Amino acid sequence: MRIKIDQKYAPFTHLPGSFVMIPKSMYRMQVFPTKLCLEHVDTKKVTEIDIQITGPIKNFIVICDLEKGNLRISGTALEGYFYYTIFATEESIDLHVKRCSKEGMTFRIGAKKHLLRLKETHSIIKEKSSLLIVTKERISFGNYKQQDFDKIKSRQDISEIIPLIMFYERYLPKEIEASAVSIPLLVELEKLMVSRNRIQLEQAILNVFNVHFDGILTCSFSDKNYLGLISSINSKENNTLIILKKFIDLLKKLFFHVEGINISILPLLPVCLHAGRYTGIRSGDVFASIEWSKKQIKKVELSSIALSNFNLHLQKEIKSYRVRKNTKEKGQRVKATESLTIPNKQILYLDQFEK
Repeated sequence: MRIKIDQKYAPFTHLPGSFVMIPKSMYRMQVFPTKLCLEHVDTKKVTEIDIQITGPIKNFIVICDLEKGNLRISGTALEGYFYYTIFATEESIDLHVKRCSKEGMTFRIGAKKHLLRLKETHSIIKEKSSLLIVTKERISFGNYKQQDFDKIKSRQDISEIIPLIMFYERYLPKEIEASAVSIPLLVELEKLMVSRNRIQLEQAILNVFNVHFDGILTCSFSDKNYLGLISSINSKENNTLIILKKFIDLLKKLFFHVEGINISILPLLPVCLHAGRYTGIRSGDVFASIEWSKKQIKKVELSSIALSNFNLHLQKEIKSYRVRKNTKEKGQRVKATESLTIPNKQILYLDQFEK
């Protein structure tokens, strides 16, 4: 049976004034019940949108739907229930009204007013989108608590935090990959990884999250909560998506890493992450999905673009495992110290890992 993850990711907030990233774009949005502030994460240019509805606004909610790649904003005003989405296209940032009163909803951008009725769309900003990083990676640690982002921040559980952050990589523009800016807390995290200090990894991950994340998948170079963990960062860079990308790159290496002919599986699994699945992995020419429970590897699926011999680096206590070319054959046992040949574009199924 193939390794799959059914969990869907759509963090939300009920808190007016929360910042939320708009997937597939260089914009984040501060969302209030009757006002939207659209900010470019690099230039910091802000576009304000006033929404002409009457309070009190009840059941206000902002959802960052990572599966569909949009923001969903809804609530009940004096005029009735409203629900609209904000999303990025190849040419613009658009607002689409899903539900509203018969009279429609009026949005004021600068001096211009735009009356939108049911199922009508308006382009807030005209701007071509960047090419996105191509990935299908998804990770889950079996934590199915409600994805209320404010509660996630208070619970301080990396089994909730890591999946959301890593999933967002598919919405990042390719252009931020080459940045060389140094983020002190990420440097500290990397040092712990190099020294293989698994015990302190959890706190180091939380430090990055607490200091640099000021909304739903939005980042800041400064410590806006004054937690005393960093001083100011001297950087010519303004694009805060750099923090997100560098953080994701480090997180991925905790679970799977390819360097040359060496494949490391769960090389630096944080102590608190006892079980999980990680699918759609691509590292170099290698594709993989992995599953573990009770802190030990249970299943691995491996394939490669070209026929290659690899050295597998597994958890130290594992001595051997079974390899199959399809899920119906008996397969053969392989010692953990032996090299593994991955045929061209064929999936190998590894299981029955034994100590």
